[in-house]
Amino acid sequence: MKQPVILIAAALVALSTAAVAQPVAAQVSVELRGSLQRPTGDFANDANGDFGLGGDVMFGVSPMISVYGGYGLASFSCDGCSDDEGYKSKGFEAGAKFLFASTRSILPWARAGATLHKLEIQTQGVTATSDRKVGLQASVGLDIPLGETLSFSPAIRYQTWQAEFSILNDAIIAQRDVSFLSLDFGLHIHPGR
Repeated sequence: MKQPVILIAAALVALSTAAVAQPVAAQVSVELRGSLQRPTGDFANDANGDFGLGGDVMFGVSPMISVYGGYGLASFSCDGCSDDEGYKSKGFEAGAKFLFASTRSILPWARAGATLHKLEIQTQGVTATSDRKVGLQASVGLDIPLGETLSFSPAIRYQTWQAEFSILNDAIIAQRDVSFLSLDFGLHIHPGR
C-alpha cells in the first residue's frame, strides 16, 4: 500500500513545483484521447482488443518538458463474452512528456510515467475487481497544430502492470499480467496561448 501513496505524493510534488514555475495561463494544457487497444503477452491469450478513453492535465516546467496527471480506461472484449462483459483496466496516471526540437511546426514527443490501475473482469455473470497496483506506461507521438490553441496528437503507447485479486480475506492472492499497446488519437488543448 506504500507504493501508491509514494507515487501519488511524488506526482503532487512535481505538479505543485511546475505550477510555481510559470504563469498559470502559459503552463496548463489538457489532453483528451480515444484509443484502440491490442493486448500483448499472456493477456492476449484471453483478452481481445477494444477501445480506450483518457484525459490528462499537463503543466509545462520548461518549453520542452511537461509533467502530467490524469485518468485512463482501457476496455477489452473476450471470446464467449457478451457485449457488456470483458476486461477493464482503469485508474490514475502520472509522468512526464518530453518534446523534441523540430524545424517544422509538428513536434515529436515521448512520454513516460507510472499508472495506478485496477482490473475489472466481468464474464458469465461473475464480476471480480483487483486491488490498485503500480504499473508503467510509455508512448511516442506527434503534436500536429490545428490552430493557435489546438493540436492533434496521435501516438503509440505501451502499458504494463500486474493485477492482484484478494480471495477469501487475503487467504489467496491471484495475479494477472496486464499489458497492451494502444493507438491513441488525442486532442491537446492549450487554453493560455
